[in-house]
Amino acid sequence: MKMNSDLERAFKVIIKSVSLTRPILQCVHFEDGVATATDSHRMIRVKDMVPKGLNFNLNLADFSFEEGNYPEEVNNLIPTEFAAGFTVRASDLLSALPIIKVLDLGVNRQAIICISVDSNKVTLSSNSGILRSTQSISLAIDDFKGEPIELYCATKYFADAITAVCTGHKFELIHFGFVSKLRPFVLSRDKMDYLLTPVRIFD
Repeated sequence: MKMNSDLERAFKVIIKSVSLTRPILQCVHFEDGVATATDSHRMIRVKDMVPKGLNFNLNLADFSFEEGNYPEEVNNLIPTEFAAGFTVRASDLLSALPIIKVLDLGVNRQAIICISVDSNKVTLSSNSGILRSTQSISLAIDDFKGEPIELYCATKYFADAITAVCTGHKFELIHFGFVSKLRPFVLSRDKMDYLLTPVRIFD
């Protein structure tokens, strides 16, 4: 089957980090029109990818079909209610992407980014950069609802999420939804949801 090249790339970015011991997670799962891929730390869900009623697992390495049961819990991972949320322009996120990637040039392999949200801006910062000093960037936001929130996640995963939701589509606004500092948060646009799991930071 053919797949939009941007979507295929986004799915492959997630799938390539899956262990060989979990072959079913090396597939994109299609169920009732929804396509899902996850590595247990992040997940993409895209609606209306195929006709409803088709259920199968597609290995993107060779576009073969994989037998087996995809984890049922993925259907319940996307939150339906949020404690905080806002929209931001896709063009602003893409413009910030090079800076965010610089924040990932850390002294360790798991650079962490801090996402801090208040009523008029989101600030992205890291103190694990190559210069070993705090680097940050702030973006204006719209339609803020809820309470200010601060959480942390893997910088690379956050950059991958921005690339996936902002590339190759006509929708300008990206919605962010947060439940709590330790619960998965979501970047959404049109028919795509990209879920990321925060990390716990110990002072």
